[in-house]
Amino acid sequence: MFNFLKGEKTEIAVTLDRPNGTYFPGETIGVTVTITPDKELKLKKAVVKLSGSEAYQYLTTTTSTDSEGNESEEVSYEWAGSELFVSEENFLGETTLPAGATQRYSFQMKIPDEGLPTCIGEIVRLEWQVNVKFTSARFLGSDPQAQADLRVLSPAPGVQVQAGEYGGSNEPGEADLALLLPGLEALPGQPVNGQLRILPRKDFAAEVRLEMVRDENVSYDRGNQCKKSFPVKLAGKTKFVAGQMLTLPFQVTIPQDAPPSIQTPNGSIIWVIKGVLGRTLRKDTQIEQTIMVYQPKA
Repeated sequence: MFNFLKGEKTEIAVTLDRPNGTYFPGETIGVTVTITPDKELKLKKAVVKLSGSEAYQYLTTTTSTDSEGNESEEVSYEWAGSELFVSEENFLGETTLPAGATQRYSFQMKIPDEGLPTCIGEIVRLEWQVNVKFTSARFLGSDPQAQADLRVLSPAPGVQVQAGEYGGSNEPGEADLALLLPGLEALPGQPVNGQLRILPRKDFAAEVRLEMVRDENVSYDRGNQCKKSFPVKLAGKTKFVAGQMLTLPFQVTIPQDAPPSIQTPNGSIIWVIKGVLGRTLRKDTQIEQTIMVYQPKA
């Protein structure tokens, strides 16, 4: 994977050692920087940098006062961001690169063992890139630079893979609910096969559905939230009798393009499986369980 920039005076490219630009935390990236000035290029320095940066969308309030002294508030959405990890190397000091001569520089840059994965959500994002910048020594001289994007994956640790009963009813006096799941780790595009067990404590009628929910949250300023639900209908309107248990099998698939579960300093993406008893003219009786979405190792 590489990024190529051609300017008036310089051709510059950043190339990574894996064509697909995909890496895992703790791995070392091979980076090659190639530069060909078409005129003599006097430099102060040259720096190559590996960075992981978060971006998040938040709500903020601005107050304004009109000509009569009346104050009003306006709520708006804004984007902000910060670098969570930076590793850089100053590989050239003051020097001159001759016109037309291609120079190549190679580096080994390590992704931290605890590096967060690449994540492109609606309001929470984390991206990785290698950037190189040549700082000109000439007054008003251009500073040639280029970058290459990479993707850092979060492999499933294989820890929470025990099948079992998970979650609890929000209204145990109405119905005991349990989610029977194969574990709490999942991958994009992977079906999750389980069962929703319902033990009514009263007689009632309800529609039954299962939902896979992606819940994005930002804590900065006034915060922000974005929820997306992927529902699966398990049963139409069904009569439940107190004490008579019903177990419904289900299969729900994590979207192929699902961003992984993540927690950054200013935001998070959480995946939740919910079982819902939808009842007319009253709130739903439901159960929910957080699962961890990772990315495949291959």
